[in-house]
Amino acid sequence: MDCKVFNNRLSFTAGISPEISREFRVINPAEVTEYLQKNYSTVCDFEDNKVIAGGVLRALNILKETAERFRLPFLTTTPPKLKVFKPNELVKFDDVNFGFCIGEKEKVIRKHPEYEPYSVFIKNTKDNLNEFNSMVEKWYNKRILSSDHFLAPFFHELFHTIHLNLISSKNTKYGIQEIISLQNKGFDFQDSYVIKDKIGTYASKSRLELFSEVWSKIITNSLNDNITRVVSNPLDNLKDFPKFIKEFVETEISR
Repeated sequence: MDCKVFNNRLSFTAGISPEISREFRVINPAEVTEYLQKNYSTVCDFEDNKVIAGGVLRALNILKETAERFRLPFLTTTPPKLKVFKPNELVKFDDVNFGFCIGEKEKVIRKHPEYEPYSVFIKNTKDNLNEFNSMVEKWYNKRILSSDHFLAPFFHELFHTIHLNLISSKNTKYGIQEIISLQNKGFDFQDSYVIKDKIGTYASKSRLELFSEVWSKIITNSLNDNITRVVSNPLDNLKDFPKFIKEFVETEISR
């Protein structure tokens, strides 16, 4: 579940404003860590990366506000732990673009104990917001990701946590089997073609990736210019997707 779009596809300006750049330059990852543990019960290790700390903080606050305003079922669903890692620290090598989320308790980092289910891991990147934004835009232009917004990868991983929690909370006995099924069950040729065309290649990997990529797109398309809050219900944007995608997302979010 690593973070690894529609001729005439929806588009918007995802550039970094001077205000956002200034804000991210003065972010204190230690203060963000304390805030997130107090307000979201998420234990974070940002490895002093301001871009990642700021991205997680802003994404979580937007998700909270969105859930409250539109009564969406992810108000209290946040990762128990969030760890910034270097690839050589992983128990198993995984060539990810950005990050991943785990569905069950497992050992992920060599010198660390096992992590709880729904924990999120983000690959350490250069601590420069403009370079990070350019990297996301490159993934988008290659039709890998559904959105070129710099917050999209953060939303992607957080929506994995939300999705896995929705599945397990309604199916406590067989939740992990259902998660594995959604991860492994592919799409037929026609549906895969449509997903790649309307959303991106990563969304076609599995139903878990489809859920996170659709949500990344519809929530970033609902943000105001200051990237501080949503100005419309993200679910309203589902009207722009094919029926089978719309119905899938609506079914999953209403579990």
